[in-house]
Amino acid sequence: MSVSEQLERRQIYYTEQAQEVCDRILSHRVISRRKAMEGRLGCFVYKTPIHAHLHFQDVHAPLGKPARNKIEKYKAFSREKAVRLHHNPGMLLSYLCRDEAAEQYGGSVRGNGFLHSISGWPQDLDEVHALAAAVKTGDMTLDQALARLELRCRITELKLTSGLVVPVKPNSYARFLPELAR
Repeated sequence: MSVSEQLERRQIYYTEQAQEVCDRILSHRVISRRKAMEGRLGCFVYKTPIHAHLHFQDVHAPLGKPARNKIEKYKAFSREKAVRLHHNPGMLLSYLCRDEAAEQYGGSVRGNGFLHSISGWPQDLDEVHALAAAVKTGDMTLDQALARLELRCRITELKLTSGLVVPVKPNSYARFLPELAR
């Protein structure tokens, strides 16, 4: 099998795993009924290697059935989150370097080898979805994913580059991670 065929198989595998998590979110008895989920039928995934020397093409694909007029927006947000996390190497979650006034949200996570980014849900669910996809594809363990969420419980506020201080709250979807990542 050629290198390009191997890369294509990895991309397909990752997208399938992220889609499986998306399907669980859309059919989840609690998550799908939350007010913030009204009218949301899908999102966009973006995955890229942490280190430029890794020979793995970016994976980006719609998941579920996002509204046609939202696909480009979700794609841009998911890429922005990953790029921002890449430029902040000490950060494990894009939530910790977000600036909502500048439309920079949480939803990207640093795995052991890749950056996983989701956009289209509320930012807390984007984050849990990205963590679940990272666990399902073997880029981190469930314990590592839970430890990343625990960071948000230990930090109470962040000072943004703009000088603004914003509160950090626990992820409201954290309790669903083990179920979504199985």
